Amino acid sequence: MALVEVSTDDGATWSDAVLEKQSGFAWQRFKSEWRPEAGRYQLLCRCTDARGVQQPRHGSRNAIHKIQVTVG
Repeated sequence: MALVEVSTDDGATWSDAVLEKQSGFAWQRFKSEWRPEAGRYQLLCRCTDARGVQQPRHGSRNAIHKIQVTVG
């Protein structure tokens, strides 16, 4: 994996995450800082490989990961 990006506004904008060192063939850990205000958010995470191939926004396989978050 060459790049991980995170969106806190349902994909309107993206910021680069910091990749942690990978050991062997495993999930790639990353860090991203976010300081939310109270509300509901759709967080997205997408990856790009060394060839420049990016995860698709939609699809049943290998699509961008999405999660709903509520901050109180």
